[in-house]
Amino acid sequence: MDGSGILRYGRVRRAYDLHSSAHREGVGVIIYLAGPYTPINGRTLSDNIENAKNTAKELWGEGFAVICPHMNTAFFTGIPNDLFYLGGLEILERCDAVLMLDGWEESFGAKMERLDALKNNIPVG
Repeated sequence: MDGSGILRYGRVRRAYDLHSSAHREGVGVIIYLAGPYTPINGRTLSDNIENAKNTAKELWGEGFAVICPHMNTAFFTGIPNDLFYLGGLEILERCDAVLMLDGWEESFGAKMERLDALKNNIPVG
């Protein structure tokens, strides 16, 4: 298995672990993806959106419902970042679990999303 397969397995495994923590009887788990959007650590905006999109697609393929904020606001301009942050938190609080994407530790927004999820007792993986 190459390195991407190991990462892919890790994401899916974390999603299943979140599913076990957040499952509601008769309702599928909705997973919110939290990770870098703006360029950091040598990755471009397009790289970060593509990474989130690929993770969302993979998890949808495994039967999860996924909210991918990176795709929801991809390449929007002229809107203050605060509105994106606040809107993202509103969406996150309606989800059952949060999956942190690689590099989240360097992202202001992802760190904020993680803290909000923990504050609201939403499982984070």
